[in-house]
Amino acid sequence: MNKLLLLILLCLLSLLLIFINYNITVKNSTASHTFKQPPKRVVALSWSITEDLLELGITPLAIADVTGYRQWVVHPKLPSNVIDLGARQEPNLERLASLKPDVILVDGEQASLVRTLHKIAPVLSFSTYQKDHDNVLAAKNVFLRLADLFQRQALAQQRLHQLDQSLAKKAALLKAHFMVGNRSSLPKVVSIRFNNASLLWVYGDNSMPQYALKKLGMEPALPEKSSKWGVTQRKVIALAKINNGIVLYFEPVGAVGDLFTSPIWQAMPFVKKKHYSAVAPVWSYGGLMSIGYIANGITAALLKIEP
Repeated sequence: MNKLLLLILLCLLSLLLIFINYNITVKNSTASHTFKQPPKRVVALSWSITEDLLELGITPLAIADVTGYRQWVVHPKLPSNVIDLGARQEPNLERLASLKPDVILVDGEQASLVRTLHKIAPVLSFSTYQKDHDNVLAAKNVFLRLADLFQRQALAQQRLHQLDQSLAKKAALLKAHFMVGNRSSLPKVVSIRFNNASLLWVYGDNSMPQYALKKLGMEPALPEKSSKWGVTQRKVIALAKINNGIVLYFEPVGAVGDLFTSPIWQAMPFVKKKHYSAVAPVWSYGGLMSIGYIANGITAALLKIEP
């Protein structure tokens, strides 16, 4: 028997043993389910869970609001063959049932759907965002539990290592960019998302953007307390408090009208200094790996600003 054939047989045997020995119980926010084999026909009604699946090399059969995902989340890229089930809070149940999924994955915001969804297939609900816990640690836990379910533990660890390496490299890049003389003078930074021309959301403690900024070595220019989603709604005028910091706003900006040409905006200290920049679309309420995409966007935006 040649070596290639032997290698193929050993790989097939390994796969067979995985399925013979596979018997995993996955605990979620409401209950637990035991699976005899990794689910193949997977439906995700949560964007953050969709992210996790794609990062683990799993393409879901269908998700909720494909158009919204491609506009707001963007990364990781959603394959073109993924079926759209409609709104995240009101998915098309008839179409969902016709797909005969092995498992339906939802988040804590879709808890009201669980009882109905259970009539179609086993449901796993993961609650990442809560006020009384660390959202980043919760997101990591969800990522690893999904890796267990789909037997992607090695890939999950590889992705975690890559995330740490990427954050460290970007922190070093920004430190060098903001070098003044022989010293690096990292600016204070706040990340925001516009609601409209008068209101915005400030990302603070317990948010993915603030965690990304911290890993990049940045301190907050407009500190906010921890909350469920890590955001606090403020009036746009609140940004006038920022004298020496940098303001980063996530795209798409929505209905801000002529805000950027208004006297109020033009009078802001950071605007006069050109210490503001747009961050390319990325989901700021996503899964663990969204931190890497947020850091990518933040780094690119900060590199556009002169020290």
